[in-house]
Amino acid sequence: MATQFVQSKSGSGTSSAVATFDSAPTEGNLIVVVAFGNNTNDITISGSGWSTDSPNIVWGVSSNLRAKSFYKIAGAGESAEITVSQTSATAMSVGIHEASGITATSPLDKQQSNGDSGGPVSSYSTGTTDTTSMGDEFCVAAIPKNGAVTSPSWSNSFTQRENATYLLTATWIQTTVGTRETTASWTTARRACGMIMTFKGIEEATSSTSWKTLLGVGTGIFLLFINFFKNLLVQG
Repeated sequence: MATQFVQSKSGSGTSSAVATFDSAPTEGNLIVVVAFGNNTNDITISGSGWSTDSPNIVWGVSSNLRAKSFYKIAGAGESAEITVSQTSATAMSVGIHEASGITATSPLDKQQSNGDSGGPVSSYSTGTTDTTSMGDEFCVAAIPKNGAVTSPSWSNSFTQRENATYLLTATWIQTTVGTRETTASWTTARRACGMIMTFKGIEEATSSTSWKTLLGVGTGIFLLFINFFKNLLVQG
């Protein structure tokens, strides 16, 4: 099954932000969440099973803002509603994304972040990842920002998904191996940071594993034949 984008939603609030999918995520699908909070306290998320080894950036004037990402493979009966919270925050945004066809084991492949823009800008890059491990991957890009913008667009074929008060997100499904980066542009200059993550497709991950297994088996059989003929020559 090829990787596919399924749905996304976003929301904004004060000390918490809520986003609700149109339908509950399908068991086995990938969920990717990006959150913004306007202080440096940790950002927490509702539910269980989330991985947090993806970008988590402290940025802004005097490093007074935080942007954090989460991901997991959806379980049975997964809630359509996701809430992020930050103690003492007065402004938050969250973007949530679902994709199918992602490997369930260690789905995150590559990630990169691009810290504080240093002042108001009207475009900003996510930073560039290392070369991806396979062709079929789901890419999620985000630009957390300190205010609302309009007319966002993205480079390198990324599709605009969410435009929350303090967060822009986009996705893209790559089909060939490569480094990944996208730059978002918008009206009304804002301070910003950037992040990007790529997630491995299940079909190619499984295929890659299968070929490795077959190669190992084939090598073993070849060595057995070599040893067999060696023994015949010795005996002869």
